[in-house]
Amino acid sequence: MPYAAVIDEGELQGYTVVTLSSSDTDTAATGLTYSIVSGNTNSRFTLNTANNDYFPTFEVDDTITPDAPDSDPEFYAVVIQASDGSTTDATATVNIQIVPTSNDFTPSLTYSPTSVTVDEDTSLDSLLVTFTADDDDFGSYGDITYTLTNIVADPSATVSVANVLSLDTSSGEIILRQELDYETMADSIEIVVTATDGGGLTDSATVVLTIVEVNDNPPTCTDQTEATYIISETETWPYSVHTYSCSDVDTNTLTYSIIGGNTGTLFSIDSSTGEVSVISPGLDYENAISTYSLTIEVSDGTNTAEYILNVITDPKDEFDPVFNPTSYTATVFDPSAVGTAVVTVTVSDDDDGDDGIASIEIVSTSVTCSPTAIANPFSIDSSGQITLVLEVDADVVSSCSFTVRATDGGGDTDDATVAITFTDTTNTVPTCSPIFYNLEVSENDAAASTLISALNCVDDDGDTLSYTISSQSPGAYFSVDVGGDASGELLLSSQLDFETSMEHTVVVEASDGSNTCDIDITVLVSAYNEIEPQFTSTDVTAGTFSESSDVGTSIYTCVATDTDSTQTGDGQVEYSIYTGNNDGYFAMDSSLCWIYLREPIDYETVASSSFDLVIHANDKSTTLDAGTGTLTVSILISDSNDNDPYCTPTSFQGTVAEDEVAGYLIITIQCTDDDVSSSYNSLTYSLVNTDTTYFSIDSTDATQPIIELAASLDYESTRSHSVTLRASDGTYTFDVSGSITVDPVNEFSPVFTNLDATATVSEDTALSTLIYTVAATDDDSSYTSDGQVTYSFLTTYSNFFIDDDSGEILLVSELDRESLTTPFEIELEVLATDGSASATTATLTVSLSNVNDNTPAFDQDTYTGYSVDENTAQGSVVLTVTATDADDSEIIVYSIESGDSGYF
Repeated sequence: MPYAAVIDEGELQGYTVVTLSSSDTDTAATGLTYSIVSGNTNSRFTLNTANNDYFPTFEVDDTITPDAPDSDPEFYAVVIQASDGSTTDATATVNIQIVPTSNDFTPSLTYSPTSVTVDEDTSLDSLLVTFTADDDDFGSYGDITYTLTNIVADPSATVSVANVLSLDTSSGEIILRQELDYETMADSIEIVVTATDGGGLTDSATVVLTIVEVNDNPPTCTDQTEATYIISETETWPYSVHTYSCSDVDTNTLTYSIIGGNTGTLFSIDSSTGEVSVISPGLDYENAISTYSLTIEVSDGTNTAEYILNVITDPKDEFDPVFNPTSYTATVFDPSAVGTAVVTVTVSDDDDGDDGIASIEIVSTSVTCSPTAIANPFSIDSSGQITLVLEVDADVVSSCSFTVRATDGGGDTDDATVAITFTDTTNTVPTCSPIFYNLEVSENDAAASTLISALNCVDDDGDTLSYTISSQSPGAYFSVDVGGDASGELLLSSQLDFETSMEHTVVVEASDGSNTCDIDITVLVSAYNEIEPQFTSTDVTAGTFSESSDVGTSIYTCVATDTDSTQTGDGQVEYSIYTGNNDGYFAMDSSLCWIYLREPIDYETVASSSFDLVIHANDKSTTLDAGTGTLTVSILISDSNDNDPYCTPTSFQGTVAEDEVAGYLIITIQCTDDDVSSSYNSLTYSLVNTDTTYFSIDSTDATQPIIELAASLDYESTRSHSVTLRASDGTYTFDVSGSITVDPVNEFSPVFTNLDATATVSEDTALSTLIYTVAATDDDSSYTSDGQVTYSFLTTYSNFFIDDDSGEILLVSELDRESLTTPFEIELEVLATDGSASATTATLTVSLSNVNDNTPAFDQDTYTGYSVDENTAQGSVVLTVTATDADDSEIIVYSIESGDSGYF
């Protein structure tokens, strides 16, 4: 019969586990002997029969230590056999459960290496570290619980890292729960993990997580998003306008550039310091552009920030007023009414705005009249016209002289002198009206033209008047004639030329023979638009310009000449783009014939990469269009590498069965580059941060790279892989990151350690006795059902039971050798099956050993009817009895028990 006991681990030698009870019904029994047949692993138990053969004690013979490294079993099923010296034996099974009573070993927590590198942009829920602890205790004392006992931030960290990580208490896995930030967490986090066993003993290990900086922050500047500076147009260059103060928390090197608004490339920026300067002359308030709006870009190589810098040109007083001419003469006839216009002075100033002419005045201290001094009899208005404000008697005052002063907004001045003569007309002196003429004569007027048909001179005495030109300057272009009615005519004797002289003065004298009257005539030559502007050539090639050229890039500077005087619009040339600029990519300085880039040109979207700009040069004549000069400027735009590659999808996840072979298509990526030129849009592909043992790229289709297997994956080695495809156009790159999960495949069938085994079992073996333990292994991962083996019988065997997990085969009904035929064996077909139903069979042959468990039986109970003569000789056979025994190979011994009286 079976016995059961529970004992503590570490029980010492001599400890009684159980006392057995035995008996033998044979009358001639001489005692029993005992032996341990099986189950005494590591010989930890013994039998003690010193006190009584029939009640032996089952004792501990050597201390039982289930802890490693001895690793004794936690459960024993010891089979004990009792023998009386005959062929009949008895067995019993003692089942012993070992109970852990002491926590003998401290956990050993290890992790190598002691430092782990983690990018600051690592995804949440990522596995960072796995701690593993060993404990040689068995049972609950060997169970390990992990705790995160300390998280220590770098001393320079500015934020708490207390909740950044979590620890799985069972697996020892450290998981990322909050985003890492190199800038606020500094560069490391120290993790202290403690492993605690079932008895409370602990061990700790420390790992330092080193955070790797990733460029994830744009530059920032202390400057305003838009700032304005005013610069005098007279500042000398180079001149520093402003220096940007920028930083990048990723500690990247910053570069500065002007990406817009730099018309005429007047400005530059130091790419390292951010200093913006004026680098060429061109700040001129009088020009068309007085305000510049620059777009400043700050880049850390990946991220950018933009700022606006407005530069306003501050006008300065660059020019002085200028009188032309610088001296004037006039005659006032007595009597002349107050308000009579005497003469007009002419003054100009090339400054614009407030710095131009501000005032014209007669310098009061300069007025001198003779021979009698009088108060200043003149005034002057803003147009320069001098007017008589007091009546003057020519008998008292014959002349006055004074200085006229012009002052501009900056306080600069220029002076002109004026001399006025007073003439008495009451003494039969010829009189003319008017005595001042301002004429405008076109340079296109023909010679012999009449300029003044009647000078309107009279003599009260009735004398005939004659006319002569007393002076003319410059040159001699005029003549006088008495005229048909003797009134006097001024004629043009030679054609005038505006380009030679714009003004002529003529003094005509009317005389009665004794007295004269002078007529002052100013002839202003008006320009005639004689010549059209002319370019030196009609077609030019400006060159080839990259599409990445900055706005403001100079394209071409042309020039057209017009021999008309530049003092008028006839000789002043202005330029315009007539045709070829439909999209407005180009602009022109109308006064300088300077063509520059006005808008960025995208080579990839522009209708044509060549432009033919037709430039018109026109003069500014307001009277006559002399014609237009035409120039065709050819401009070519070249492609540049200004587009990054782009791929879709941008990330992916996939599952690949581990039995897929090399060449298996995992995913097809679509990649493009918007650049047109093949030298810029041709993409190459590579795998980065990827185990190329298992993955490769098929880039046969240049726009559809395929990520495929280079070799079969192995779930048992690695269950997931990170794969990153990088597309590059030679300058810029684009990464597509993915995660490949390995799908386990039932690659292996269970394999028995012994396909044909034999177990010899006595036919009187007790029920629940362990007959044999079959074992099979499966090389598939034990993490999946494919690597987990269960056991069963191929068919039903009524005498036996098999544990589907352990493979233990137990006896569940009594055996009888005599019911079998030779060779007295039972073959058990055992099936080992994995989770995918892959199965393997093995044969266990159970050989039954004989036990004398049957009594011999005579073929009949009573023999009668036999008689013996009294003289029958000794040794004669009287009767033959026959007996049989169901036990195999048992020899029957016959004896007469009683009733023979000594005769037989």
